[in-house]
Amino acid sequence: MVSLFGQGLGPAEGVQPRVSLKSGFPKQLANVQVTFDGKPAPLLYVQDNQINTIVPWSLRVGATTEICVVYKEAITNCLDRPVASVAPGVFMTGDGIHAAALNQDGSINSSTNPAKPGSIVSIFVNGLGPISPAQPDGSIVGMPLPVNTVPWGVGCLFATIQTGAYFTSVVEVKYEGPVPFQAAGVSQINFTPSFESGATCSRNVQLLNGDPYTGMFSPQFVIWTAGQ
Repeated sequence: MVSLFGQGLGPAEGVQPRVSLKSGFPKQLANVQVTFDGKPAPLLYVQDNQINTIVPWSLRVGATTEICVVYKEAITNCLDRPVASVAPGVFMTGDGIHAAALNQDGSINSSTNPAKPGSIVSIFVNGLGPISPAQPDGSIVGMPLPVNTVPWGVGCLFATIQTGAYFTSVVEVKYEGPVPFQAAGVSQINFTPSFESGATCSRNVQLLNGDPYTGMFSPQFVIWTAGQ
């Protein structure tokens, strides 16, 4: 999912589509269309200054894609951007620091409702790469659930005082995959933000793929935990 910002991109008042498991997200909304290399993309939200859209699955990794917005048949200036295999992004709260997370009982994780020691926390992310079986652009994921083909873990980033070198300790992931009845490309990761030693992984948390020293990482985020 990506957001485009500008002027004259759509209607003055923001518009969100009505979607269903059958229809998915539309590729034209309130006279707005977004294309990647001429291919219409599913639309999540359109407004004069901002559009939220879903990048088509078919784009070629390593290539450059041309992104254009059309509003009332008038085309805006187009942008060229590189296409990556993954672009992990965690959905965040308004402060841009804490993840928009759920506690094990389904309640919202917050300063007044932190996760209990040893409990499971759920975060929501996108940009984790392809899923199998492949889903149509803008479709809503149903049952049985597809799976993410790129494995991701969760870890905490620490620094040693002596050397200043960083390393990541990995916590236990209970589930990593698509979210049922959400747009294809949105994933949920359930993990326990604590280690066997009892230490808590709640700050400087990252998603990681591959080796903790050399793999791919998401931006850092924070989880509210009891005693934090």
